[in-house]
Amino acid sequence: MQAISWLAFIALCVQTGILFYAFVIQVHIDQSSMHDTYNNLDVYELFLNNTKGYYLLAVLVILGCFFKTLLLFQLTRIFSKVNFENPFKPILASIIIKMSYLSLTIGMLTYFEVRLSNVLSNKENAIAISEFTESPKVFILFAGVLFIIAQVLKRGVEIQAENDLTI
Repeated sequence: MQAISWLAFIALCVQTGILFYAFVIQVHIDQSSMHDTYNNLDVYELFLNNTKGYYLLAVLVILGCFFKTLLLFQLTRIFSKVNFENPFKPILASIIIKMSYLSLTIGMLTYFEVRLSNVLSNKENAIAISEFTESPKVFILFAGVLFIIAQVLKRGVEIQAENDLTI
């Protein structure tokens, strides 16, 4: 699992870099390449009609990818810190709480991204952008589940500390 999480982390780093590079190159060097930004995402019409909206949508997309990358980095940290002999450690609870906050942030960014694309783009582009992004509901639900797991881990750390004191 640690190797898979590292591979996914590296893949998201590459995706975030490609998106950032694509948006910078398209705006400042070659605007004709906006017809195919990344994964068949066509934002040229949005750029022509509403430049500020385009910039805002680009920032939201890049930030969403960046926070997903951070989420996977936290996952790699969990796999490097977990010890099945003594699983309840305060560091694991704090990492999972960070992951829940990151997931909530991703969910909110994705929600605003989808809403903004529906407002600014035509029907076809809005569908393409919403297919490019994940559902915000999934990340918000994931944040809640992670927060509950973190609370259980915190309680496990407290119980383990009490047991260590009594021995």
